[in-house]
Amino acid sequence: MISMEPRQSIFREKHLDGGINIPKLSKTSNGIQRGLDSLIEAEEIRITRVVKRGGTICKGVHQYKVTDEHGNLIYTAKEESSCCCVHCCGPARSYAMTVEDKVGEPVMHFERPVRCDDACWCCCGCALMRMRVRNASDVEIGEVAQKWSLWKEKFSIVTNLTNEKCTIYGPCLTCRCLTDMSFDVISEDKGEVVAEIWKRWVQSDKAETNEDHEHFGVTFKRPRGPNFRALLIASAFLLNHMFFEMS
Repeated sequence: MISMEPRQSIFREKHLDGGINIPKLSKTSNGIQRGLDSLIEAEEIRITRVVKRGGTICKGVHQYKVTDEHGNLIYTAKEESSCCCVHCCGPARSYAMTVEDKVGEPVMHFERPVRCDDACWCCCGCALMRMRVRNASDVEIGEVAQKWSLWKEKFSIVTNLTNEKCTIYGPCLTCRCLTDMSFDVISEDKGEVVAEIWKRWVQSDKAETNEDHEHFGVTFKRPRGPNFRALLIASAFLLNHMFFEMS
């Protein structure tokens, strides 16, 4: 039988049983976890899928590079899922994603449970998408969760450490190809737009790899701490798989 649970969940269970010791990252002089400090100065985060030719899609491994607005590499990210989840569940698949810094040290872990992806179940909890975010010390930073909405797409972002809350609002209609798309992130306390999560259609001459839709990211419009910015990056990945991805 093929397991449909992401590997990261298995790792965490072993860790709780004492089977694996997850190293705790040191902090910088200003008290920020090392690795997340790279997010402080960035005005925009750009994420691009890395397509490796000659491999098999049944491995269930997708890789991404994360850069700033100047094109400087900040992180690399690797999504791991099962072949069954990739082909049978598609955008609703479960997976574990590890985000590493430039020297290959883990910085964040994203976990997404499997969900139904059927409009007729939109009012059921099993159809609402979510993503949990943990740092490299296995401490949960927060969660991104889809909320039921009749018209526009709606998601909530909640940080466990600072209790910051924001809501993501999307367009009434979403399109996976030939168009740009944006989602506004609005703070719950002041009602201001603090960030924008976007997908940009970039025409590619590599038609055989279907890469045109794999350019998405976050533009920061208000100062926010690195933990909250980490949740925004996780939100960008979740929205990409739900609304942008085609392969």
